[in-house]
Amino acid sequence: MIKKIIIVMVVTLFAFLWLVSCTPYITEGEIISKEYRPQKMWVTYMYVNKTLIPQTHVSPEAYIIRIRGIVDGEEVINERNIPAYLYEKLSIGEWWTDAFMN
Repeated sequence: MIKKIIIVMVVTLFAFLWLVSCTPYITEGEIISKEYRPQKMWVTYMYVNKTLIPQTHVSPEAYIIRIRGIVDGEEVINERNIPAYLYEKLSIGEWWTDAFMN
């Protein structure tokens, strides 16, 4: 009985993850916002044989734009992580196309 419950829970989890990850991908649209996320660094500690071992984590800086477009008649908003030079060049309200990344 426990095995069946675990199987149902795992299948439900995978179905949920599949549904969440199926956001339509847009290749062009209007830039509606820009966001700069600075680099972050933090330390966590892990016990190994009664010893605390520090682990350093780094999330790199990111230049994010949000794009609004139409897919199958529905309005969709996607985020793009873009290079710094492109982030500085683009403005809110401009038209984005994935050709900028090539």
